[in-house]
Amino acid sequence: MEQGKYTYSTFACIFVILIALLNFGRVIVPDYGAHSYRPGLVFPPDNIIGADFQSYNYMALRVRYGMPLYEELDRSDPRQSALDAHYRVLLGPLPDALKDWMVRVQALPWNHPPVSARLFVPFTFLLHPWAYRVYLGLLIAALFLALALLSGYARHRAHYWAICSALVAFSYPLRFELERGASEALVLLLVTSAFVVWRGGRHAVAAGALIALAAHVKMYPLIFLYYFILKKEWRACLSIIVTALILIVASALVSREGTAAGFAQYWKLYRFVKDVYIPGDTWVFAGNHSTYSFMSYLLQKRALPTAFLLRLSGIVNCALLACVSFSIVARKARDTLSYLADFCLVMIVMTVTPPAANDYSLVMFYFVFASCIVMFENLDFQFLRTRALFLAFSMSAALIFLSTLQFPIILGPSGGYMPKLWLLSNKWPLVIILGGTIWLVRGELLRRPGASVTSGRVLT
Repeated sequence: MEQGKYTYSTFACIFVILIALLNFGRVIVPDYGAHSYRPGLVFPPDNIIGADFQSYNYMALRVRYGMPLYEELDRSDPRQSALDAHYRVLLGPLPDALKDWMVRVQALPWNHPPVSARLFVPFTFLLHPWAYRVYLGLLIAALFLALALLSGYARHRAHYWAICSALVAFSYPLRFELERGASEALVLLLVTSAFVVWRGGRHAVAAGALIALAAHVKMYPLIFLYYFILKKEWRACLSIIVTALILIVASALVSREGTAAGFAQYWKLYRFVKDVYIPGDTWVFAGNHSTYSFMSYLLQKRALPTAFLLRLSGIVNCALLACVSFSIVARKARDTLSYLADFCLVMIVMTVTPPAANDYSLVMFYFVFASCIVMFENLDFQFLRTRALFLAFSMSAALIFLSTLQFPIILGPSGGYMPKLWLLSNKWPLVIILGGTIWLVRGELLRRPGASVTSGRVLT
């Protein structure tokens, strides 16, 4: 059995299928990414930028006022009236009608861990426009720091850093990140750091602690506990569990509702996630954003019954989970690229695991990163001049910086300064990724039997 053939072709095939599904979903339902699964949450026509950050900020205010995060709002509560008045002040010079809508839309329970809400408390001391700009700076810094960490494993570091930065700068994931204010870049930095310390110095305890911290920002990094179990990395598993429990206890102890109520928040979070993301008439979530959009299209056309679609999606999800799990267990390679491919397979699992299926921007980030590493480790880019590549990176970084300075707070994706910067949106990065993956598979299939696979720097 040719190790290289099965190592790369398995990952490449799953990768191409998921990329096609993600892009196909956006073609069928172009605006599905701008809406939420949660019932009753309807965006106005102008689709206010920073909707996710506004939710984080509002829930951080609830922490400051000692109010529950996982219960419906009680408008008759005096604390709630004071909170809403405070929130209106933070929104700054916005029209009153818009402020009314932004207060009304914050009416559903929080669907992230309590620690996540506490991390955003410092932003509640700034007016929303300035708080959002500071937050955007942190997202961009986290994104490029994660890139810098990954670039250390490339064979041609300058080439990887320059091209991958320019690629991400003009891709849809970054645009999604900035428009919605999602915290995926922070999770990405924590997960990437965990990968670096685990592969670089084999510090399994530190890697587990970083994964646990990422899981307290958003829950889906807990899937790495499953990954470390498959890899029999028991110290990392124990570190994830212990660190997560320590953070739960610390969050409960500092809760203004009391320690008992602080612990009860986690049970309420579990109940909320179960009721929203796993309907009572099915035993598994319907799928990722692409599956959801495609199902919505079929339901509108009345092509297939809802119950059948749910069962079919569940079967597909379980089959994908089984294939990815088998690939992770069966892979015996010890090179950096192989382990990074494993991490990307875990990202694919996130798209079919509730509630991770509701957060696909991190998955798309890793699609870009992994595909760049695969291409740059196996294709020869020596004919490209390093200076030209760094010029491309500098231009992309400058565009991001300018967009931060002139970022429109109210204008949505259809207007304002931002669309002038992302001229090509997400189409050409996907074409490059698909072409590089096909070239990679072709090279592996044509490789002579018994030939060794070179994958850049091998860690010991």
